[in-house]
Amino acid sequence: MSFLLGFHIAGYVLSLMVIAASGIAFCGSCIGCTIRYRYMLWKHKHKGIS
Repeated sequence: MSFLLGFHIAGYVLSLMVIAASGIAFCGSCIGCTIRYRYMLWKHKHKGIS
């Protein structure tokens, strides 16, 4: 869409972001899963301290 509107730099930046995200997901590392895993570890660690 950015390329059609003439915003070439924005188009390249957005394309690189999509390529990076799909590359990370293809390697098996999900950012959401990592955050949830860290949160669950933190929650378990601090469970006894209330």
